[in-house]
Amino acid sequence: MRDSGLPTKSAGRSRRTSGSRRERAVPFLVLPVKIPGALPPDPRWKAKGLPDPPFLLLVCVLFMLFQQSATADESLRALESSRYHAVLRVLTERQIPFEERPLFTHYGAFGSSVHITLPATQWQSPGTFVLAIPLTGSETGKDLDASEDLLPFSFETALAFIETIRTQGSPLHIQVAFLGDEGSQVPEELRNTAHAGLAELCATLENPENTVLWYLDLPVAPEKLLIHHGAARTITALNVLQPIGDFHNIPYSFAVPYNGLYLSGLVHGPEVLRFARNRGINTLYLTGSGTGQVQAEALGEALVAYTAGLRITTENLDYHYSIFDFRGKYVFVSELLTVLALLLIAAVCLLAFLSYSALHRSILVIHWRIFLRRSWVLLVFLGILVLALEIAGFLMLVFPPMEGDFYQVLFQLVIALLLFYLLAPLVDTISIPGKAHFYGNAAIILVTLGTLIAACINLTFIPLFMGALLFTFLGSALPIPVLVYCCVLLPCLQGLYSVLPIVAAGGRHLAGIILSRDTLVSLYMAVILLPFILIIKRGTALLRGRKPRSPLVRRILLPLVLLIAALGGFVFYVWDVSAVPRASPVRRTIVENPEILSIKSRVSTFLERRSITISIAARGSPVRFDMYLDTDEGEAQPVYSAPMPFELRQDSVAFILGEGPPNPFTTEIVLPLEFSGSLRVEALYASWDPTVDTLPPPDSEDYILQVIQRMPIRRE
Repeated sequence: MRDSGLPTKSAGRSRRTSGSRRERAVPFLVLPVKIPGALPPDPRWKAKGLPDPPFLLLVCVLFMLFQQSATADESLRALESSRYHAVLRVLTERQIPFEERPLFTHYGAFGSSVHITLPATQWQSPGTFVLAIPLTGSETGKDLDASEDLLPFSFETALAFIETIRTQGSPLHIQVAFLGDEGSQVPEELRNTAHAGLAELCATLENPENTVLWYLDLPVAPEKLLIHHGAARTITALNVLQPIGDFHNIPYSFAVPYNGLYLSGLVHGPEVLRFARNRGINTLYLTGSGTGQVQAEALGEALVAYTAGLRITTENLDYHYSIFDFRGKYVFVSELLTVLALLLIAAVCLLAFLSYSALHRSILVIHWRIFLRRSWVLLVFLGILVLALEIAGFLMLVFPPMEGDFYQVLFQLVIALLLFYLLAPLVDTISIPGKAHFYGNAAIILVTLGTLIAACINLTFIPLFMGALLFTFLGSALPIPVLVYCCVLLPCLQGLYSVLPIVAAGGRHLAGIILSRDTLVSLYMAVILLPFILIIKRGTALLRGRKPRSPLVRRILLPLVLLIAALGGFVFYVWDVSAVPRASPVRRTIVENPEILSIKSRVSTFLERRSITISIAARGSPVRFDMYLDTDEGEAQPVYSAPMPFELRQDSVAFILGEGPPNPFTTEIVLPLEFSGSLRVEALYASWDPTVDTLPPPDSEDYILQVIQRMPIRRE
């Protein structure tokens, strides 16, 4: 039921915000300004002591511009407050019981969440389905509309879901939460409270392991749903994905369908999903692509059907499954089927090898003897490839950094392959009878070992290696050079297709690893690239055997193609650097300026305690206040009481405050009488304000201004 005794902080903030705007109103001043082309002043206006009409019009325009710039930073908090009250109004009108959950006491956030609980009606189940909707989500940093009449698409979906559940019932416990303080205006590394609304929701769950959470971040009706099911080194269980099915014919796709990319850490995934999965909750994060005609009622009914087919249990949870995409139709392959598929491919390859050895046993024995005697040549190839990658990495230091790291990676790989081809003829002087068979056998052994090692690490890596294993086997068995080259091209295209989700998700971890200029990374890359290079050399050896008099193909064509690719990559690289210059983050600091940030206090003493009422006021619209108690003794002293959470550090006490505080902000802390130190207050600004920052405007959107002010607290 609704807790009517809880204060509604959003309403209080809304009143203070509007009051602060009235205080910043610009009075009409009579200034000696001459406007070119303006009409001469009217004597009747001067007789009454009023400014002339042209100047009055100019002041009105400036007043409107000032009001717009002054309230821009408050749009996120105003939007959350308006949506919060709109949700309360709609739930009250529809007579849906709810509970308000203020976030300040436990998380220092200035917002509130709204929770709706619907118990299971059909049969008692230990599982819980949670539908979480942020009051402000992916709109952060965009043009915000604080209108109460326009609710996001996810809100309409949640309301339709609630009404359907109330009518039809559900076999699961249903909880719907409209989460406050989910948006942020500061970079991730500077945040104090990460997803306070979601953290408070997770703390209320009795059995997180028996809970499935869907996080809907859909500002508008999408053309297609985009499902995120994994985070850094973790994925959601297969039991959570299987009931989705066709999802009532609502189009959807997975943001990253390759579990190996999540589990290897190459894709970090949404921060929300990482946050919930770290608390043991199987979570799906839903966003949208495009603007389409997906109906909120249809999506709500699809969610109800999903909950009806969901069976939540901690037994037999499958985290080693695979996902295959067949033109938008997804097939989930369980851990057992993945192992059986790997064994089937191994059995087919082994059967083909045994059949070939039965027919050509004597020739096969000769080739394997040659391979064992010349196996050290592979180490030479590996060393040359590592050297080429290292030289290419050092050559990249000459060029300036570019906006697209993956373009730089491709350019570096092309340079490395060109250097390898220039150095590889040194190995060709070594006499190796039957080079085509030698290179094919070596490629099969390397790919097979790599697949077995990947399977031992995690079975979800197997789909990434199945294609390479199959095409490497074909490339080492087929006698036609063109087909051999195709067996190299196809797995490379598959690998590129697997990397595309990393680029689409904005993950730069893989590019950062390759560009790290670490020798161990170069060794890993050489081991991955070497089997494909060996298959290419096998195709070249077959081509030489068929056309001994073709120096153009052998000596000119391939290096010419690599050289053209390198020159083309260099031109594109230079054009990209000149067209899209990289803007560095801007961090500025102002220390001890009471005109920008002021601190006032009032002290009252009772027994051995000292209550300090602190009032903080800042010019403009700071996105956050940070408070610290620094001690003179060098060790943090205890705080008896504070309305917000705090933590003891080595020589200070840090108070945890969220974003969007009222300005001025007033609070009270209780300290021991013997405390001696200072109160340090920092105001953070996420957007440039000329009334606060007198330096020129920043050339980057990643801008943070920190204003620091201190107030001494003496021992009594």
